[in-house]
Amino acid sequence: MSSEAEARAAAEAASLAAVLSDLGVPAHHVRSARARAEATGEPLTSILLDYGFLSPERTAMAIARLSRGYGYFSWQDAEAIDAGELERLGLRLGRFSGYAPVGLDSDGALVVAVPEPAASVSAANELRGRRLRFVIASRRTIERVYRRFFADTGRQIDEALARARGQGRGAEADGPETLRDVLGSLLRHACYSEASDLYFHSTGRVGVAKMSVDGVSRLLRVLPPELYGRLLNRIAMDARIREEDLRQGLREGELDFGGREQAGPYADLLDRYSFRLELGLAKSGPTAVVRILDRQAETAELDALGFDATTAWRLRRYARTGHGLVLITGPTGSGKTTTLYAMLKEIDPEAVSVQSIEFPVEYRHGLWMQYEIPSIARDEGEEMGRRLKGLLRNAPNVILIGEIRDEGVARTTLDAAHTGHLVFSTLHTNSAAGALLRLRRLGVPGEDLGEALLGILAQRLARRLCERCKVPDSRPGTQALLGGAAAFRARDGGCPACAGAGYRGRIPIYELLHVNGKVRGLIERGAPVIEIEREAIGAEGSMWAMGLKLVAGGETSVDELLRVARPDD
Repeated sequence: MSSEAEARAAAEAASLAAVLSDLGVPAHHVRSARARAEATGEPLTSILLDYGFLSPERTAMAIARLSRGYGYFSWQDAEAIDAGELERLGLRLGRFSGYAPVGLDSDGALVVAVPEPAASVSAANELRGRRLRFVIASRRTIERVYRRFFADTGRQIDEALARARGQGRGAEADGPETLRDVLGSLLRHACYSEASDLYFHSTGRVGVAKMSVDGVSRLLRVLPPELYGRLLNRIAMDARIREEDLRQGLREGELDFGGREQAGPYADLLDRYSFRLELGLAKSGPTAVVRILDRQAETAELDALGFDATTAWRLRRYARTGHGLVLITGPTGSGKTTTLYAMLKEIDPEAVSVQSIEFPVEYRHGLWMQYEIPSIARDEGEEMGRRLKGLLRNAPNVILIGEIRDEGVARTTLDAAHTGHLVFSTLHTNSAAGALLRLRRLGVPGEDLGEALLGILAQRLARRLCERCKVPDSRPGTQALLGGAAAFRARDGGCPACAGAGYRGRIPIYELLHVNGKVRGLIERGAPVIEIEREAIGAEGSMWAMGLKLVAGGETSVDELLRVARPDD
């Protein structure tokens, strides 16, 4: 290499190091990434991302700062996109090509988000004839924009249903490919809509498909009864569940279209998503619930989750403690795993051994050792306990246990917290204090729990009001709850920006049972749970009180608060 090239490379490295330092990446992480880059030739930012040293959003920030003339386009910017403006542009994109138009510049240029400068070449070729300006965004942000505004998955469902009804030209309505297209188009639409579940059930007269987005179900399509029966039979066959087994009750499985070869144009869904399946036989006919798990989902930063400053500080402090137990409680879909992972990301994965046992692994982290309990496990609690005992021989510093489900797992968890490990786990209880009651019923002694416990966070996810269309809420019931303070509610029918829902995104409503000396003493002597709750949380720190503050701040509505939380007595 010439001296000039060496000088240029050194200057680029120094510039990158400065940017990474500004983004909070420690120098020893950069050194580790550079050592791998020298051995493999990979881009430094890709290595930092793979190791978990840099989040996807911060990676996009770094690339934007290092690229002349490219601004940074955040996920918050994506949430603020004017859907009407994009629709008026009349752009039609085919399959996802790694970029997405995001709006118009002040001078009329089309703004296009790309993951790196090199991607702008292909985007410019495909968007010939337009004046373009490029911005850098994370791949996930770009995919979300594409899926929301350009994928047109609703039309694909309607076309598949038309073929299945025999209305398509030359279609074989009873063919396996036709049923695969109905199922695949419904799944793709649910995945692209960031749904957590897809439901199939019969009213007795017709079949219906619903999906759950942000914790709220919405009707997706109505299916003729004969097509519904054939589709449910296809789902059972794909999951290799026999009808005689199904008649014994609910049956679990994994939906994979019968294998990658049979998945055809939907094989790309299997690259990213897992589909956990529950089949049942209700009074009105067979049912199916498909749980959608995004294996490429990205965790948020702790500061971006919406916790108040004191709560965020305490959660960060728990993550940086040498040993103890941290619990997060709430129903399925309340964001427990997201919060857990955000806390764990506060821990240096190079200096500390982080190991987990999960069912399933929802987020992947490069330097963590993550173990998954298979869905075919007959007794999940027994399997969790067995694996946890084995994991303790792996010399972990930090342990994540997906969920405490029985007495054996509870006791092994406490043993780990007592022997120098920092342990994180979840419980399905309605409140922070309810977790104490649940553990008592599992036979955990108060002395053991009090000594190990750092804190219990109970949370729900409430939908955030759409800023573009929310309207004042002057209803008497709302005014009575807030003492006359200003409040907002969702506008009926919403607007294009929120797809008619009146809400966009979600925000946590929570309460933190922080264990200080006095609270620890109450737990150890087995004080009534209500007494512990009064001391550790108080009326002002309850989930309901926190929710009312969000309503008064215009973040969510009274209707949404009543949906996810219970009023204090």
